[in-house]
Amino acid sequence: MEKLAIDQKALAETLRAMVHQYGIDRVEKTLFEIRKLADGSPRRSNPSSARSNSCGKQKVTQKRNVQNSASVFVSKLEVSTEVKHLLSKLAKRYEKKKFLPTIGELRNFFEIHRIDAPTKFSRVTAIPYVFRYLSNLEIHEIQSMLRTNSFSGPTQLGPIAEAIRRSSKHRMNVAPEIDEVDNLVWENQGVEAGKLSKP
Repeated sequence: MEKLAIDQKALAETLRAMVHQYGIDRVEKTLFEIRKLADGSPRRSNPSSARSNSCGKQKVTQKRNVQNSASVFVSKLEVSTEVKHLLSKLAKRYEKKKFLPTIGELRNFFEIHRIDAPTKFSRVTAIPYVFRYLSNLEIHEIQSMLRTNSFSGPTQLGPIAEAIRRSSKHRMNVAPEIDEVDNLVWENQGVEAGKLSKP
């Protein structure tokens, strides 16, 4: 035991001298090479260090996901309390992929409502475009989305799209409804036909 203690002390003093002369990085690198030659395999990494790095990366990823979430974006919108409450519900569905669950659904949503979004996007980068648009809808339209589970998948696109189309036409003071236009056309055609039939 005494000899072992002396040898350990001598080794420590030798290593200190080497570190002082060559620097700790070169000494560590050289010891690593010696270890590889001795056992034919590279030195194993420190498990606790690996776990620590993994946990650190995981925490950063989780923090980034929270910052980029639909719920956080909605919480920063300057809208009425009632609208924010309804949009928060949609945001939670969005995060669970129960609302606009795929890129295809999002692209369809943008095309239907003529939203000027980038050609390439992800569900995360699409959040501002989706929820800014929704924040301008009437309360009853957002309620309808929640009630009918609109845009929750390919089979759910129809009803709310039609409702929003009608709302958009109303806001933009676009021409009369198609049925009204058709009636006007038929009435005009009847007048012209009457004129032609007179002797």
